[in-house]
Amino acid sequence: MQISIPEESAGLFRAKAAAAGFGDDIASYLSLLVAGDQTTSRPTTDQRADPEIDVLIDEGFASGPADRSWAAMIADCKRKALAESTSRQP
Repeated sequence: MQISIPEESAGLFRAKAAAAGFGDDIASYLSLLVAGDQTTSRPTTDQRADPEIDVLIDEGFASGPADRSWAAMIADCKRKALAESTSRQP
């Protein structure tokens, strides 16, 4: 699936993805966010933890129940890959 988001939001996603250990893999980072933060009802602004979730909810991409085990698996794989890559560096 391809989504269009405002450029200012794309910059936020790039920075957050890199900080979370996803490098430039924004798609995996967004998948994790959507899977981990979807709810059965639309949350109010003060219930949302991350500004990028606001964008996804507002654009209609985060609106249903989540498969949290899938999101946890992706996050675990990314953490392991990051740990392995940093442990190999001198």
